[in-house]
Amino acid sequence: MLRTITALWMGTIALVLITPAAPARGARPVENLLPAATKGLTAVPDMPALTEKWNATQWGQLVADPIMKPFREDLRKQIDARMTGSVRLGLKLEDFRGVAGGEVGVALVAPQGITPSQIVVADVTGHLPQAAALLEKIDKNLGSQGAKRSMTKVPETQDPVIRFDVPVAEEQRRAPRNGVTQPAPVDTEPVFYCLTQNYLLAAEDLRVLRDTLSRLPADQPESLADSPAFKMVMARCAQDNGGRVPQLRWFMVPLDYFEASQATTPESQRLPRVTRRKKSNVEIFRENGFEAMQGAGGYMDLLEDGYEMLHRTAVYAPQPYRDSMRMMKFPNGKEFAPQSWVPRDVSTYATFYIDVVNAFDHVGPMFDAYVGQGQEGIWEEVLAGLKEDPQGPKIDLREELVVHLGNRVTILTDYVTPIAADSERNLYAIEAKDPAQVRKAVKKIMDADKTVRQRKVGNEIIWEVVQTEGGGRRQRVRMENVPKLVPDEFDDEFDEEEEQERIFPNVAVGVVHGQLMIASHPDMLIKVLQPLEARETLARAVDFRIVDAELSKLGLAEQCGRAFSRTDEELYPSYELFRQGKLPSAQTMFAKLLNNVLNGGKNSDAPRKAEFQGQQLPAFDAVRNYLGPDGTAIASEPNGWFFKGIMLKKL
Repeated sequence: MLRTITALWMGTIALVLITPAAPARGARPVENLLPAATKGLTAVPDMPALTEKWNATQWGQLVADPIMKPFREDLRKQIDARMTGSVRLGLKLEDFRGVAGGEVGVALVAPQGITPSQIVVADVTGHLPQAAALLEKIDKNLGSQGAKRSMTKVPETQDPVIRFDVPVAEEQRRAPRNGVTQPAPVDTEPVFYCLTQNYLLAAEDLRVLRDTLSRLPADQPESLADSPAFKMVMARCAQDNGGRVPQLRWFMVPLDYFEASQATTPESQRLPRVTRRKKSNVEIFRENGFEAMQGAGGYMDLLEDGYEMLHRTAVYAPQPYRDSMRMMKFPNGKEFAPQSWVPRDVSTYATFYIDVVNAFDHVGPMFDAYVGQGQEGIWEEVLAGLKEDPQGPKIDLREELVVHLGNRVTILTDYVTPIAADSERNLYAIEAKDPAQVRKAVKKIMDADKTVRQRKVGNEIIWEVVQTEGGGRRQRVRMENVPKLVPDEFDDEFDEEEEQERIFPNVAVGVVHGQLMIASHPDMLIKVLQPLEARETLARAVDFRIVDAELSKLGLAEQCGRAFSRTDEELYPSYELFRQGKLPSAQTMFAKLLNNVLNGGKNSDAPRKAEFQGQQLPAFDAVRNYLGPDGTAIASEPNGWFFKGIMLKKL
């Protein structure tokens, strides 16, 4: 999350600028109009102002650069092709310009017992002729797709509601969802439009549209604005920015939003669920207490306070917590400077504090859910096996290892060339309070595993996974002589999928520089073992020092973490893989996050199908000069966490 938050913000801005939301400043906040069952909202108070700011940023200049024209045109065709067959609106991107005169909100609403659906609410004050012209265009475009047009009267407004029953291609149909009563897939799906009281509304469900229309005359209770989580999140962001109106704001109920997003995904775009794990990620997190994260949202501003971008994010998660949610204890710390062993040329650097022993003590329910198919006690069996099995390491993992670790965790990323799916390198370091004891414990674990070999690098000993013979095939990291973790009925399936997953294929472990280090590849661990002069460390790098100084000015007195990214270096592997059409199978952090988001949070071993093609992108050297460094500071607070981050111009 730390190293991708800025990229996600830029993606959010881009989506807002090209999707059905082209408004300006509104008189009434859209949250006062939306139902309480709203699970996600993106709102823009002044779209022309945001567009002007975006065009002046380096990211906006990159998009406008002539070198990007072939890609822009190709991407537009790809998006338009997808939108043409969609039941959403059936319009091209340019059709949304110049319609709104006030705030626009795009929301995902999921009332109980109703299939989740999207709604767009746009204040078109001063732009009624343009709004009427847009409706005429909608009529023409959807009519050309074979949509049947009809008029509907509802008591919430004297103006007619226009209904289009749009033919739906088989691959776009949405099958019935678990827990939602609805008919089987049909050949058409409706879209509803209404132009009334200076508002243009577009919705996929008439009940949601009527619920929203009922609030137009005056604010009424049980709207999104009345949600305690929404109030807390927005109040925290407003407190930090001095009450100014942000250029963009957003909100979601995290687990509900991801579940609702999945329900709006056409069946053809879903990937098969991992059959040995019968529950989705959302179901597992919900059952283990993570519904305590009741709301997340934030403010975003471009070219504000001297930054290319300034963003604020609040997560509302009031205690007490239960089950594995109790792991989420991040004490505020004091030291965030890069350690002397961190090389200056890494792509990203993040460091944060977590109560490691507490996390270990509460990981059991999640482990049981993921590995044990929900069978309780699997985690305890594993710990007992590690301690008592005569052929195992005979280690009390908690007392011999975990309690000797500190609370500071550091994460580095880098990459190797030429760029391939596995080019990215990651390293995770946990400070050791007693390095000698930690090294002793790690040695006991590694020496008992036949898939691991010991290797000497200079004066240090590291352990790495041994690759099997034949074509460089890699092995899953597994402990020998540990109690069986997979039920008998899943054995064959487990073996067949093992080649697909290849979890941690090249992992390397060492206890060096007073840290327990786990690297995704031996190369990364070896890199941080090399002696460094002070000028070769990240702490001395000019761009890091500038970002770090700016983070110190952001007003967060207490912090539990900080992150730094060279955006150009961070995105380079994913960019090149996108050009090659290989992003869905990439092992970069950004690609994995993107894949999970586009897959709707569902479980699948198969890579998703590429949504868009990037062959028209220019070489990355032409793009690099537009991508400046960024940083984020995080604070643990009584009711959750607060993130504040910046992006700077390319130095």
